[in-house]
Order: sequence, then structure tokens, then C-alpha cells
Amino acid sequence: MKKYDLIIVTQEPFPSGLAATNRLLTYARELAREYAVKVIVVRPSELESNIRNHEAIGSFKEVDFEYTAGTTVWPQAKSKLTKLLLMLKSYRNLKKRLREHRPRAVIYVSRSPMLAAALLRWRRKLGYKLFREISELAVMPKGFFRKRQLKRSIKNADGHIAMTNEIVRQMNSMGNYNTLLLPMSVDISHFDLTRTRQRGKYFFYCCGATWERDGALDFLKAFEKFCAVVPDYELQMAGKLIPGNAYHDQVKEFIAKSPYKERMKLLGQLPSEQIPELLMSSAAAVMSPVKDYITGGFPTKLGEYLAGNVPVICTAVSEIPDYLDRSSAYITTPGNVDELADFMIRAVQNPDEAAQIGANGRKVVEKHFVISAYAENLAEFLEIKPYKKHIGFLAPTAYNYFHGKGFGGAELQIKQFSKMFYSAGYKVTVLTNERNQPRKEFVDGVHLEYAPLRFLGGSNLYFFIDTLRFVRQVKSLQLDWCFFKNPNVALYQLSLARKRSKNMRTVKIFASDDDARPGNSLQSKLYKRGIKATDKFVFQTRVQQELARQNLHIDGVVIPNIFTPPEPGENPVKDIDVLWVGAFNNFKCPEKLLAVARQLPQYKFCVISKPVSREYQPLLEEIKSLDNVDFAGTVPFEKTPEYFARAKVFLCTSAVEGFPNTFLQAWYANAGVVSVTFPCDGLLLQHNIGVLSGSEDRAAADIDRLLQDAEKLQTLTANAGKYLNKNHTVSQTLRSFEKLIYE
Repeated sequence: MKKYDLIIVTQEPFPSGLAATNRLLTYARELAREYAVKVIVVRPSELESNIRNHEAIGSFKEVDFEYTAGTTVWPQAKSKLTKLLLMLKSYRNLKKRLREHRPRAVIYVSRSPMLAAALLRWRRKLGYKLFREISELAVMPKGFFRKRQLKRSIKNADGHIAMTNEIVRQMNSMGNYNTLLLPMSVDISHFDLTRTRQRGKYFFYCCGATWERDGALDFLKAFEKFCAVVPDYELQMAGKLIPGNAYHDQVKEFIAKSPYKERMKLLGQLPSEQIPELLMSSAAAVMSPVKDYITGGFPTKLGEYLAGNVPVICTAVSEIPDYLDRSSAYITTPGNVDELADFMIRAVQNPDEAAQIGANGRKVVEKHFVISAYAENLAEFLEIKPYKKHIGFLAPTAYNYFHGKGFGGAELQIKQFSKMFYSAGYKVTVLTNERNQPRKEFVDGVHLEYAPLRFLGGSNLYFFIDTLRFVRQVKSLQLDWCFFKNPNVALYQLSLARKRSKNMRTVKIFASDDDARPGNSLQSKLYKRGIKATDKFVFQTRVQQELARQNLHIDGVVIPNIFTPPEPGENPVKDIDVLWVGAFNNFKCPEKLLAVARQLPQYKFCVISKPVSREYQPLLEEIKSLDNVDFAGTVPFEKTPEYFARAKVFLCTSAVEGFPNTFLQAWYANAGVVSVTFPCDGLLLQHNIGVLSGSEDRAAADIDRLLQDAEKLQTLTANAGKYLNKNHTVSQTLRSFEKLIYE
């Protein structure tokens, strides 16, 4: 019997169905390119009066499928006993297939508590990981036992795949912290842009039967206002109007009484294959929900509208503004009929603008709503992706870097190392300790886990209990290697976890020269204990390596910092003479910056800093008072390349460093490096890639000389660029680390 990496269990019709089936099919097809995937339908989905899916077993676009009841047709006219026996047969066959196929992961797409309970009960014996794909908020049922069953199924699942952040938050609140955000996905192949189309004189709306949710009466009223200004255009509406439904009756009544009823076309429910052509030939697509989606979901039709490369008119509800703005859609206020009508008029009277908005909307789909952008992450999350080894990083302060808000070189390197290993086929888990972070999170292929180390920056009362919790957590992760950089005191906890873990080995990466010369405080003594239990050591410089030999009696390898080039952008004007980036503390020595800037009033300085403590506020005010200093304040790391690209010279005033990431950024941006006292392992002088001044006065003179001598500055930056490309690439760093962990 064929083995499968993934089985998707559902009660939705397959392969022909509505939004839930289409979403399931998009990620099933994408994963089936590399993995064995099967869809199992546990409840016949077709009625005898309308059969779309005839085959009970088969394959559709590389995805195998099976109705375990042996039929696709639900016996609607039969007795309850007949239906019960059919479902019992289906569940029995489901368990049999799971035993035969031995999947590594099972996703179930259903709200059935019976199905959830069965899959949870069989999980341990059959050995699969169980995940639930959920596109709407869980609704708490009535009754104690049903509520208990729902909470149990959510908490005990191995993870969830959620369409929106609102659903992610709900899963966290109900005790399951392992949730992957998988936004609404569109099969973009249905929307062919290679053929030129003539825009029809009509607006397009499509739904199943969700007229009320989509605010149909609002866009009908808006269309009336549009018709009073613009002739000829129609509103074509594809969807099912159910007799007896109060809102649907209002829609029909409104159309019947409208003076423009001849221009309001009800097309009925159309086959899905007809929708793309109608959509892509329209003047614009419209939907106008009047309130946030109470289900917490995201409208699939909006993704299809955007994929059609036509301008979209929609209201700003739920998480729509997280993806769209007025450059990619005509965004209106919920319930504002006049604004809706104005955008309809604007869409047809400004065709160039409308075409650009349509094209921008298509780009949003290609970036956020195409499953290929998430397939690798999904395979990693489901743990069906094979990996070389499980690499861990204990980095308590690195969490914000994974969300574009981080500061600090050590944290940046952890993020870059983790992405390097993930891209090379390793499973990567980063243990962080940011307050209020989720217990588990999944970002760009990397697992983030909350490490219970509250004594770091908090009360020492947490030391013993959190140490025990941390050791249990690391043991459960089954890491092969765990890397650690700082803060040094936490190396003691990692050493205890190493003793309790069967196969895990540890590596200490030295972050600065001070790591190699600890003092005699209690924290330093715990750090030294951790050093003794560490398997291997990595140094950024030869100076660190030599200091560690002298003071800690250990040795290891020197691996230069990794540098990942930023996204390419425009080449800005070099309008900053001197750039300084750092923190106001004893190590970065910002008082030297003040001394240098005072001596060079003719040059423009730009200062970027972490938040400044009260102790350094007087110095900051003195620096800001200088006419030649522009204080940019706190700038996220992702924005700093823009400043380096504008800078002619980068000034380093640090007394102690490891290997500064700022040097790497400056070399990449063709900015000359001037260091007051930090020698950077002797590399500045050895390779002529920077200037080591020795004092503030000399640094001011060196900066003046470089800015006056363009040829000298160009030689310096050219040498630095060559050095960077030779010694700090991802491939070189990966080879060094792989040699370390495999030797």
C-alpha cells in the first residue's frame, strides 16, 4: 500500500467544490509537487439531484483522493439507520487507510467534533502529527461536554493552519500556541494575463449566497448613483438568491423597483470555470461588506478579484487593510454608499489610474496570496519536509528581529544564521524570551519558541523554577546542536539542558572580546560553569580566540560574521558625510562622537541610536545641539541600509566589539570606515579596508583627509568591497559551520 507524507481529511466535496475545497486544493496541489499527498473525504458530499463529483476514488492534478464511504452520493431519502451505517463504514475505512498509508502528518478540514475526537484518539497508535486547517473562528457550542470536546481538540492538536491573525490569536487563547498563518490562497493559473482583453462596460460581483455579508444592497444603491452620472454601464451579479431569505428578497425587490433595473443583471450561480473570464473583462469588481467578518475569516473572492488584474472596489473591514491600501484597491468606508459610488465613477473615468490599481492588486496576490510563497514553510510546519539536522539557537533577546523591529549585532547574526541553516535544509528552532511573545510561532521557516528564562532582566526568584522548565523544554525539542551567543549567564541553563538531552551538543559563539575575559561575579561563575560543559567554540576574531586561550583555557575556530545583502534599491545621493550607528553606553563611547563632531563643523553627521537611557540624556542633548549633527534616533535594522548607502564615511567609536555588523554594512555601501580605537582584529590596516586612528583628534583629521581625497576614499572602499565578498558570504559561513558540526 502506498505511503503518504500527508493525508488531508475533510467533509468537503472533492475535487469540485466551493471556497473551502478550493483552498484545500491549492495547498494540496502545491505540496504534491514534492510530497505524496492524499485527500480523504469521510462524508459523501453529493445529492442525487445535483452530482458534481462522480468518482469515489481517483487522482486530480497529482493529488490522490478517496471517499471512504465508497460513494460520493449522500442517501438523502434513506433512513437515519442507513445514513448511520454509511458513516460508520466511512470512519472504519478512514482508520484502515491511515494504518495502511502511515502518513507523517494529517490535516483535518472539518468542524465535526466526532471526526476530531477520532483522529486524536488514533494519533498515538498510528504515529502521525495532527493539524487542523481553520478558516473561521471556532464557535463555542452549547453544552458542557461539547465545549469540553472543542477545547480539547484545539489544545491537543499538534498545530493549526489559520487563514487570519484573528484566528491565530483565538487558537493561542484556547491553549494551542503552534499555529501557522496561511493567508487565503488563490490558484492564479485560472487568471491568464497573456491574452489582451477588451474591458467590458460592466461591474462584476460574484458570490455563493453571501449577499448580506458582502453588502449587496450598498453596492446596488451606489450603482444607482453611478447610473445617474455615467450611462451604458451594467452591474453583473453572479450568485444564488434563495427564495424566502429576507435579505435576498430585499435584493430582488430593490432591483425590481430601481429605475435602472435593466442595467442590473442577475446571472444566477455560474460554473466556476466561467468566472475568471467574466471577471477579467469587467471594468471593476465590487464587494462592500458593512462590518468585520464575525467568522474571523478573509474573503476568498477578494483574492480572485485581485488576481483578475482588474481594479477592485471594497470596504476596509477585518484584515483587508493589512494587505491593501489605495494604491492597490479602491478602499471605501463601510456603509458609505456615496463614497462607493464615487469610486465606481472614478474607475471608469480614469482608466489609466484604474489599470495601475488593478496591476498593483495583482502584485499583492503574487506576494501574499499565492500558495507557492508558503509551501516550503507549510511543509516545514507539518514536519513532512526532510531535514539534515535539527539546529537550535538560544537567543533570549532576538525575538523582535524576526518581526523587523530588532536592534543589536548579536541578535542580527542569530537571525541570519538561522535563515542560513534553514535555506540549507536544516530544521531550525530559536528559543527567545521576549515578554508577551506567543509560546510557539513560525516565521519564514524558522520555529520560534518562548524560553522560560524570566530571571533575565527580571526577578531572581524565577531562577530555579524557570531553569527546570527550560531544561524540560529543550529536552523535548530533540535538538542535534544548540548555538548560543548571549547573554552569557544563560549558558549555565543550556549546559544543564545538554546533560539531560540524549544527543544534543552545544556551541558557544563569542559575541565580543569581553566574553573571553569574564570577572568573578556570581553571573560570571555560572557562565564559566556553562563554558566547561560546552562542546565547541566559535570566535569572530583571532583576538577573541587568543583571549579565550589565556583566560578560559579553551580553543575553537574563527568564523567571520555572515553578511546578507539588503534588497536592492535606488542608488541615493551621498549626502551624509559621517554616519554613526550604535548605543549610548560605556562600550560604544558616544562621548568620542561628540569630540569628533565638534572638530568637524563643516561636515554633516547623522546619528542613529538605540533608545537612550536617562544617564546619557545630557550627552545626547549636547550632541543634538550641534548644528552639523542630524539625530535620526532609533531606526529599525531593515531601514539602516538606506543611511549607509547615503554615507561617505562610517565612524566607529567603540572601545569593545566582536566583529561589528556596521563595518559589513559600511563596506557593502561603499562607505569608508574610520575607527577611533577598535582595531577589528588588525584587519583594517592589514587589508587597507579602513582607518585606525588611535584618538578622537586623529579620527577627525582622518575623516577630513578622506572627505577631501576622493581617490583615497575610493581605494579604501574598493578594497573593503573585495574583502567583504571574499570572507563574509553566506556560502563560506555555511561551509565553516557544517565543518564544525560534522567533524
